[in-house]
Amino acid sequence: MILYSVLKKQNETLALGHVAARKLEAATIFLGVAFILGAVTLHQQGAGEITIAISRALVALYDRIFVIGQSFMPQ
Repeated sequence: MILYSVLKKQNETLALGHVAARKLEAATIFLGVAFILGAVTLHQQGAGEITIAISRALVALYDRIFVIGQSFMPQ
């Protein structure tokens, strides 16, 4: 948030865009955590073939959301 106050003096639209990008990055992190927690819960509940497939799908979704959230978002 310190960067917001610095950028606001130069360009308020750019500052708000940066804040929005950081919020989107935080949302993708939380979504990734939800995917991993879902996979862990399914792993703990049972070892059926369907639960294993769903668990692997959740881990794959986590991998994709990690790339989108932490790689493409501005630092």
